[in-house]
Amino acid sequence: MKLVCLNDSAALPVRQGEIRVLHVRTVRGNGGGPEKTVFRSGEYFHRFGVAPEALYLLDAHTPSDLLLQRARRAAIPVHIAVEHSAVDVAGASALARLVRSGRFDILHAHDYKANALARLLWPAGGYRIIATAHGYNRTTRREGCYYALEKLLLRSVDAVICPSRHLADQLARSGVSRSRLHYVPNAIAVEDWPYHPRHRRPDGLRVLYAGRLSPEKNVPALLEAAAALRQRGRRLQVEIAGEGPQRGALEEQAATLGLSDAISFLGLRDDVAELMARSDVFVNPSLTEGMPNTVLEALASGLPVIATDVGATRELVVHEQTGLLVPPGDAGALADAIARLDDCPDMACGLALCGRRHVEEHFNLLTRTALVVALYRGVLMAARRSA
Repeated sequence: MKLVCLNDSAALPVRQGEIRVLHVRTVRGNGGGPEKTVFRSGEYFHRFGVAPEALYLLDAHTPSDLLLQRARRAAIPVHIAVEHSAVDVAGASALARLVRSGRFDILHAHDYKANALARLLWPAGGYRIIATAHGYNRTTRREGCYYALEKLLLRSVDAVICPSRHLADQLARSGVSRSRLHYVPNAIAVEDWPYHPRHRRPDGLRVLYAGRLSPEKNVPALLEAAAALRQRGRRLQVEIAGEGPQRGALEEQAATLGLSDAISFLGLRDDVAELMARSDVFVNPSLTEGMPNTVLEALASGLPVIATDVGATRELVVHEQTGLLVPPGDAGALADAIARLDDCPDMACGLALCGRRHVEEHFNLLTRTALVVALYRGVLMAARRSA
């Protein structure tokens, strides 16, 4: 087992009195929104007297190039262990090596396996356990079993961070005590997403989707909507940024619909901010969601958002105030919403302005970090009182 720290942040000195936190997450591929939050939040944590590190357990069989690039640039030390099978002990061994150093006050777990390992190794580390529940987009029977296990584990951690009220209610119904559940919404560093005013283009509307190309994201509905709009005589270009198991099928669907000249498959991109800056509308057609980071990023960029009314999306997209909501799986409603913004540029501009303000006021990473640190301090204070 080889444990590697990818960046020079490991050399940062820990100041006396700082809370020492280890984030632990298991990832296949390049991860998603949680990685952006963990990697970006280091500098914010230090402002509040917290010294964070992260341990990532990666699947050896899934390319993780983009995640590794981001980890090298992260504002916190990022340790990497690679697992070659579901029963590989590399992850457990790596975590055991870190916690036995005795330097962590809190282990912050981000998935069912991290939760299980945190509980298993707790006697060796003496830390408190806080977990973030990132949502449950079940796509396989195996995932359903993993999610059931996590919900059981969450009943015994010190605190559970829920990025949406919708998820907190879901966990409470599954048996997790309300006293353990803490609503801390997803957030972004707003300064990373400059506001860009939109200008009507003579070559038609530019529509952007950014995310995984997998069944729950329902990108086929976006292609169907684009085909319907073309049949109505609309001019538009659709850019799809992301990778996933459906890419081949989506490319075939685009060709079958006669959209090859209107759809661009961009693959994984690390320049989403630039893609948003050149787009006119952001579409999130998912069938299921937690609280999507890409929607937050689009709102912050001043990009009008159309999203399906699933999960906690409505906490971000307030219909006809910060964006437009459509029913999940309804390609016709999606096409109508895109056409509405195309016909009403003043409305699109108003939604964009309100969306940016909404993110600044309620989903700013600095504010979120303050809430998380307050939770850390509360957990540690409760532990000292009960000792």
